[in-house]
Amino acid sequence: MRAHGAAALEEGAGRRAGAILDKGFNPELNSFTQTFGGTALDATALMIPVMEFLPPDDPRVLGTLEAVRQHLADGALVRRYTTDDGLGGQEGYFLLCSFWLISAEALCGQVELARQHLDELIGHVSPLGLLAEEITPDGQHLLGNFPQAYSHVGLINALAYLQDAQGKLTAETAGHGSGQPLSGRGKSQQMG
Repeated sequence: MRAHGAAALEEGAGRRAGAILDKGFNPELNSFTQTFGGTALDATALMIPVMEFLPPDDPRVLGTLEAVRQHLADGALVRRYTTDDGLGGQEGYFLLCSFWLISAEALCGQVELARQHLDELIGHVSPLGLLAEEITPDGQHLLGNFPQAYSHVGLINALAYLQDAQGKLTAETAGHGSGQPLSGRGKSQQMG
């Protein structure tokens, strides 16, 4: 019975992955979108290389990374999405999404940009060394739940991905690398 259940789960996962690849990617935007067949972006798509759904050198991953930077980000600060969620008020930049950007950049080999974005985000740490859930829309103040554990977990993960990417880049520069694209820490090693 157990083997049958695992096979059914695997089959279902394959169908869902196929649906995401077929309906969740918008070729005109060169990006994965918030909904099947949609045009709105969502920063959760930055998790695609992190969760190893697609490799970091896949053109759809790189296109999504660029689309998020163009449409949801202001430097290192990233909005989750820009669609109306019915909550009212003006959303700020979500720090967890901002750390997803850094993680994705590191995995995709964009190490210098990831480092610059990390330095920018570190500037938003409170005098107590803590992070909030969001940064105000003007990019000046902490907003939302404080302290926010998810923001801290995002920081730790981003640091780990960046450290791995820098180590691989150093090894490749020294002639010890395989020349393969940078890969992630993997789902099993990610915190949170």
